[in-house]
Amino acid sequence: MTRPRVEPSPLARLRPSATTIGIAIAALVGVALVHRDPWSGGATKVPLVSNQSVARRLFPNLGEHDLSQARIELARAGGAHVRLVPGPDGRHQLYADEQLLGSADPVAVEGLWSSLRMATTLRAVDRRVKPGERRGAIVVVLGEETLTLEIMGPTAEGAGYYGALTHEHGDIWVVESEVVALVQQPPETWLSRRLLLVEPAATTRVAFEGDGAPEKSVVLARGEDGLWRGHREPDGRARLLATAAVETRLDRLFATPVTELVTRDRVPEGALTPWLEVRDVEGRTHVIKAGGPCPDGDPGLRVIDRGPGLLACVPAERMAPIEPDGSLLEGRLVPWGYGRILAVDMRRPASRRLRRRGGGWVLEDGAAEDPPRAERVSEPEVYRWYSAVRAVELGPAGVEFTPEVDLVFESDSTQNLRVRCGPPILAPTDDA
Repeated sequence: MTRPRVEPSPLARLRPSATTIGIAIAALVGVALVHRDPWSGGATKVPLVSNQSVARRLFPNLGEHDLSQARIELARAGGAHVRLVPGPDGRHQLYADEQLLGSADPVAVEGLWSSLRMATTLRAVDRRVKPGERRGAIVVVLGEETLTLEIMGPTAEGAGYYGALTHEHGDIWVVESEVVALVQQPPETWLSRRLLLVEPAATTRVAFEGDGAPEKSVVLARGEDGLWRGHREPDGRARLLATAAVETRLDRLFATPVTELVTRDRVPEGALTPWLEVRDVEGRTHVIKAGGPCPDGDPGLRVIDRGPGLLACVPAERMAPIEPDGSLLEGRLVPWGYGRILAVDMRRPASRRLRRRGGGWVLEDGAAEDPPRAERVSEPEVYRWYSAVRAVELGPAGVEFTPEVDLVFESDSTQNLRVRCGPPILAPTDDA
């Protein structure tokens, strides 16, 4: 007789097998071992780090602003509060606390701006982390917007420093050590060490006052035609100078290094007199005063006043005036290029005028005729003649002679140049 088959109850089907129970027990033991880790050798303190952090720019919008309008402040705990304040000329003035030190070095300021613009965070930090005491701050003021980075202590692993962006609700990040190094620099690091922050190409007039003796004054001036002319008082006779030679000498003068900085209370009042006056293309005049030896007693250094701020000491040998003679003289008879000549007047031996008209050249007879008689001259012929005249080299000055040829060259800048030629080899040049 066949026994009826008994179906298992639903509860019996849910009962785990012995294999399943064994695997579950092994998993629980593994989790407990990983969590407790009895072989770790002791507890390790791990800084809390956000698992959603990503590197980012500290000041992401600096690239949208102009450096000449930005104020930068570098504060260090226990040190001077350095401020770089934009001036009316677009350059920054350097302050240490409330004391004006002078003009900031444009190259250093641009380097600082680039460092801040490219600075990035290393990671974000949980707010529960204690960042340590405040060590300094970097503040950038852009109009009505102020960006502030508060710098705290170093991280446990030494990767950087904790920093809080107070303009972003005080979020804490780990910032690079290079950013912290900016606030650790002494204030004088950002001060210009050049005699003058003007480029020779942007200069229109330079006057050496001759240490208070007017008869020793030397003046170099750039004319409307872009050419330099110089004269020494009281002669007053202008000499045409080579532009490249003048600007090379000016560049060396303006780049004279400042070797020492001196506070104003160390130099007697009235001991400084005007020495150098420079005018730039924007019409600004820069006056530098000079005095005797530097207060430290070094006879090779002289104290100068570059303007508001600290006084400076520069090598005395670099302060000699630039004489408008010798190698500075223009070596060509006519320095203008062919395209700049509008007309040439001959006064001797005959009266004639060569001028441009209708895209070509005409030669007019200076006889008393109305209108004057004119004939066309081919441009290649004029070009060959002018190229030959322009290439004539000048000889030594100071020779007396009777002019045989007298020419006046008119340029497109309304400047004229008179050339009087005597016997062969002699052809001095001066301004009409």
